Amino acid sequence: GDGTSSSLQNPYHLYNTPGTYYPKLLVTTIAGCKDSIVATSPVNLFISPKIDINYSGNGCVPLNATFSRKLLVPDTAVTTLAWNFGNGKTSAAANPPLQTYATAGNYTVSLTATSSNGCKTIVTKPLEAYAIPKVSAGNDTILCKGSSITLTAAGAATYTWSPSANLLCVNCAS
Repeated sequence: GDGTSSSLQNPYHLYNTPGTYYPKLLVTTIAGCKDSIVATSPVNLFISPKIDINYSGNGCVPLNATFSRKLLVPDTAVTTLAWNFGNGKTSAAANPPLQTYATAGNYTVSLTATSSNGCKTIVTKPLEAYAIPKVSAGNDTILCKGSSITLTAAGAATYTWSPSANLLCVNCAS
């Protein structure tokens, strides 16, 4: 149907271009007798939806993420969408509602687009909700006026102490 051929009795063929094809079978017996037939029912090849996911990205919990469908080929007829956000929520909207990820972890967001002819495309994206650091500023201490103490923090990558008055270092752990 598309200009290619095979000498196999039961060939496998991959059609690369959308369209309507009428495969033809030509047979030859051991005695050299020939016959052929063209399929009366066509092979119809449709394009699958070409989509992607736009999303706001990773962040700290509670992560409020936005998602939208990105249509990569404008002439693709997408009739249904099925989102799975990996947080127990789903949607069928092109621009679904804000999604909240309250627990730190890695999530997989998937979008299935189905065209009017039943062809499907599934796209997945990773999403990570980062844990809030467990910060410690040391033990409670009672000081007398005029005394000093070394403050020691732990649990984060950067620190900013405030108020900064009378501190030797504002952006250090101790």
